[in-house]
Amino acid sequence: MKNYIEVEYGDHVVTNLHIVDTHVRRRAKDAVDMRWIVIGLHDALYALLAEKLTRSDGFGIFRRDFEKEVQEFYESGKDSNSAEFHALCEKSFNVQTASLRDLLIRAKLPSNPELISTEIQKSEKPTRGLSWLKQLRDYHAHPRPMLLAIHTELLFEAIADTVEVIREATALPDQRYIHKSTGEIELLLNSINFYASKWRDEIQAETN
Repeated sequence: MKNYIEVEYGDHVVTNLHIVDTHVRRRAKDAVDMRWIVIGLHDALYALLAEKLTRSDGFGIFRRDFEKEVQEFYESGKDSNSAEFHALCEKSFNVQTASLRDLLIRAKLPSNPELISTEIQKSEKPTRGLSWLKQLRDYHAHPRPMLLAIHTELLFEAIADTVEVIREATALPDQRYIHKSTGEIELLLNSINFYASKWRDEIQAETN
Protein backbone atom coordinates (compact mmCIF):
# COMPACT_ATOMS: atom_id res chain seq x y z
CA MET A 1 0.00 0.00 0.00
CA LYS A 2 3.01 2.33 -0.28
CA ASN A 3 1.45 3.98 -3.34
CA TYR A 4 -1.49 5.15 -1.18
CA ILE A 5 -1.83 7.55 1.72
CA GLU A 6 -4.68 6.68 4.10
CA VAL A 7 -6.55 9.58 5.67
CA GLU A 8 -9.30 9.36 8.30
CA TYR A 9 -11.41 11.97 10.08
CA GLY A 10 -9.14 11.72 13.12
CA ASP A 11 -6.14 12.65 11.00
CA HIS A 12 -7.97 15.78 9.86
CA VAL A 13 -8.58 16.79 13.49
CA VAL A 14 -4.95 16.55 14.56
CA THR A 15 -3.58 17.99 11.30
CA ASN A 16 -5.82 21.06 11.51
CA LEU A 17 -4.95 21.65 15.15
CA HIS A 18 -1.26 21.46 14.25
CA ILE A 19 -1.89 24.13 11.60
CA VAL A 20 -3.63 26.36 14.16
CA ASP A 21 -0.90 25.82 16.74
CA THR A 22 1.82 26.67 14.20
CA HIS A 23 0.20 29.96 13.19
CA VAL A 24 -0.86 31.09 16.67
CA ARG A 25 2.74 30.59 17.86
CA ARG A 26 4.23 32.98 15.27
CA ARG A 27 5.58 36.17 16.83
CA ALA A 28 4.54 38.49 14.00
CA LYS A 29 1.06 37.48 12.87
CA ASP A 30 -0.75 38.74 9.80
CA ALA A 31 -3.85 37.99 7.72
CA VAL A 32 -2.36 34.69 6.54
CA ASP A 33 -2.01 33.48 10.13
CA MET A 34 -5.54 34.52 11.01
CA ARG A 35 -6.89 32.77 7.91
CA TRP A 36 -5.38 29.43 8.87
CA ILE A 37 -6.26 29.79 12.55
CA VAL A 38 -9.98 30.19 11.84
CA ILE A 39 -10.11 27.64 9.01
CA GLY A 40 -8.10 25.14 11.04
CA LEU A 41 -10.29 25.43 14.14
CA HIS A 42 -13.49 25.16 12.09
CA ASP A 43 -12.32 22.14 10.14
CA ALA A 44 -10.91 20.41 13.22
CA LEU A 45 -14.29 20.69 14.95
CA TYR A 46 -16.18 19.55 11.85
CA ALA A 47 -13.94 16.51 11.35
CA LEU A 48 -14.12 15.59 15.03
CA LEU A 49 -17.92 15.72 15.11
CA ALA A 50 -18.08 13.69 11.90
CA GLU A 51 -15.84 11.04 13.41
CA LYS A 52 -17.72 10.92 16.70
CA LEU A 53 -21.20 10.81 15.15
CA THR A 54 -20.51 8.20 12.47
CA ARG A 55 -22.20 5.01 13.61
CA SER A 56 -20.84 1.50 13.15
CA ASP A 57 -23.12 1.16 10.10
CA GLY A 58 -21.42 4.16 8.46
CA PHE A 59 -24.41 6.51 8.78
CA GLY A 60 -25.27 9.33 11.17
CA ILE A 61 -23.47 12.30 9.59
CA PHE A 62 -25.33 12.82 6.33
CA ARG A 63 -27.96 15.35 5.28
CA ARG A 64 -31.27 15.10 7.06
CA ASP A 65 -33.20 13.79 4.06
CA PHE A 66 -30.78 10.90 3.58
CA GLU A 67 -30.66 10.09 7.31
CA LYS A 68 -34.46 9.97 7.26
CA GLU A 69 -34.21 7.45 4.43
CA VAL A 70 -31.83 5.34 6.56
CA GLN A 71 -34.21 5.55 9.53
CA GLU A 72 -37.13 4.42 7.39
CA PHE A 73 -35.00 1.51 6.15
CA TYR A 74 -34.46 0.26 9.71
CA GLU A 75 -38.08 0.90 10.71
CA SER A 76 -39.19 -1.35 7.84
CA GLY A 77 -37.41 -4.25 9.56
CA LYS A 78 -34.55 -4.68 7.10
CA ASP A 79 -30.96 -5.26 8.25
CA SER A 80 -27.37 -5.01 7.01
CA ASN A 81 -27.61 -8.34 5.20
CA SER A 82 -30.19 -7.01 2.78
CA ALA A 83 -29.62 -5.75 -0.74
CA GLU A 84 -31.31 -2.49 0.25
CA PHE A 85 -28.65 -1.86 2.91
CA HIS A 86 -25.84 -2.23 0.39
CA ALA A 87 -27.71 0.09 -1.95
CA LEU A 88 -27.89 2.70 0.84
CA CYS A 89 -24.16 2.33 1.51
CA GLU A 90 -23.41 2.85 -2.16
CA LYS A 91 -25.71 5.84 -2.35
CA SER A 92 -24.00 7.45 0.67
CA PHE A 93 -20.82 7.99 -1.40
CA ASN A 94 -22.69 10.62 -3.41
CA VAL A 95 -24.56 12.24 -0.51
CA GLN A 96 -23.26 15.36 1.19
CA THR A 97 -22.45 15.25 4.88
CA ALA A 98 -24.50 17.42 7.19
CA SER A 99 -23.55 21.02 7.92
CA LEU A 100 -21.61 21.93 11.05
CA ARG A 101 -24.84 23.43 12.39
CA ASP A 102 -26.65 20.10 12.05
CA LEU A 103 -23.75 18.08 13.46
CA LEU A 104 -23.70 20.30 16.56
CA ILE A 105 -27.42 19.68 17.07
CA ARG A 106 -26.94 15.91 16.76
CA ALA A 107 -23.94 15.92 19.12
CA LYS A 108 -25.97 17.40 22.03
CA LEU A 109 -22.88 18.81 23.73
CA PRO A 110 -23.19 19.91 27.39
CA SER A 111 -22.81 23.63 26.61
CA ASN A 112 -25.44 23.37 23.84
CA PRO A 113 -23.48 25.45 21.29
CA GLU A 114 -25.35 26.70 18.22
CA LEU A 115 -24.41 28.46 15.02
CA ILE A 116 -26.37 31.65 14.48
CA SER A 117 -26.01 34.39 11.88
CA THR A 118 -27.90 37.30 13.46
CA GLU A 119 -27.55 39.11 16.79
CA ILE A 120 -24.43 37.11 17.59
CA GLN A 121 -23.25 39.65 20.15
CA LYS A 122 -26.39 39.07 22.25
CA SER A 123 -25.91 35.28 22.41
CA GLU A 124 -24.30 33.27 25.21
CA LYS A 125 -20.89 31.63 25.16
CA PRO A 126 -19.79 29.41 23.47
CA THR A 127 -22.44 30.06 20.80
CA ARG A 128 -21.19 33.63 20.45
CA GLY A 129 -17.53 32.82 19.79
CA LEU A 130 -18.32 29.78 17.67
CA SER A 131 -20.68 31.81 15.48
CA TRP A 132 -18.03 34.50 15.06
CA LEU A 133 -15.57 31.81 14.00
CA LYS A 134 -18.04 30.40 11.45
CA GLN A 135 -18.49 33.83 9.88
CA LEU A 136 -14.73 34.37 9.75
CA ARG A 137 -14.18 30.91 8.28
CA ASP A 138 -16.80 31.44 5.58
CA TYR A 139 -15.14 34.71 4.58
CA HIS A 140 -11.66 33.16 4.36
CA ALA A 141 -12.78 29.93 2.72
CA HIS A 142 -14.97 31.73 0.19
CA PRO A 143 -13.35 35.17 -0.25
CA ARG A 144 -15.26 38.04 -1.75
CA PRO A 145 -13.93 41.32 -3.20
CA MET A 146 -14.36 43.41 -0.07
CA LEU A 147 -12.39 44.64 2.91
CA LEU A 148 -12.75 42.76 6.18
CA ALA A 149 -11.60 44.45 9.38
CA ILE A 150 -11.73 42.18 12.43
CA HIS A 151 -11.49 43.36 16.02
CA THR A 152 -8.93 41.27 17.86
CA GLU A 153 -11.26 40.70 20.84
CA LEU A 154 -13.76 39.08 18.49
CA LEU A 155 -11.03 36.81 17.16
CA PHE A 156 -9.82 35.83 20.64
CA GLU A 157 -13.38 35.04 21.73
CA ALA A 158 -13.85 32.91 18.61
CA ILE A 159 -10.65 30.97 19.35
CA ALA A 160 -11.40 30.42 23.05
CA ASP A 161 -15.02 29.33 22.57
CA THR A 162 -14.21 27.00 19.67
CA VAL A 163 -11.39 25.38 21.63
CA GLU A 164 -13.83 24.64 24.45
CA VAL A 165 -16.40 23.16 22.04
CA ILE A 166 -13.69 20.95 20.52
CA ARG A 167 -12.77 19.85 24.03
CA GLU A 168 -16.39 18.89 24.70
CA ALA A 169 -16.63 17.04 21.40
CA THR A 170 -13.47 15.09 22.23
CA ALA A 171 -15.23 13.70 25.30
CA LEU A 172 -18.11 12.27 23.24
CA PRO A 173 -18.14 8.46 23.15
CA ASP A 174 -16.72 6.88 20.02
CA GLN A 175 -19.32 4.83 18.17
CA ARG A 176 -16.84 2.91 16.03
CA TYR A 177 -13.49 2.75 17.83
CA ILE A 178 -11.48 4.44 20.56
CA HIS A 179 -9.93 7.67 19.33
CA LYS A 180 -6.16 7.17 19.50
CA SER A 181 -5.30 10.89 19.33
CA THR A 182 -7.19 12.19 22.37
CA GLY A 183 -4.00 12.96 24.29
CA GLU A 184 -2.45 14.79 21.36
CA ILE A 185 -5.64 16.78 20.82
CA GLU A 186 -5.62 17.87 24.47
CA LEU A 187 -1.97 18.96 24.25
CA LEU A 188 -2.65 20.96 21.09
CA LEU A 189 -5.76 22.63 22.56
CA ASN A 190 -3.77 23.65 25.66
CA SER A 191 -1.00 25.03 23.47
CA ILE A 192 -3.43 26.99 21.29
CA ASN A 193 -5.10 28.47 24.37
CA PHE A 194 -1.72 29.42 25.85
CA TYR A 195 -0.39 31.18 22.77
CA ALA A 196 -3.70 32.88 22.01
CA SER A 197 -3.74 34.26 25.58
CA LYS A 198 -0.12 35.38 25.20
CA TRP A 199 -0.98 37.09 21.92
CA ARG A 200 -3.92 38.85 23.55
CA ASP A 201 -1.77 40.04 26.47
CA GLU A 202 0.84 41.44 24.06
CA ILE A 203 -1.81 43.42 22.17
CA GLN A 204 -3.28 44.78 25.41
CA ALA A 205 0.19 45.79 26.62
CA GLU A 206 0.81 47.68 23.36
CA THR A 207 -2.46 49.60 23.60
CA ASN A 208 -2.11 50.60 27.27
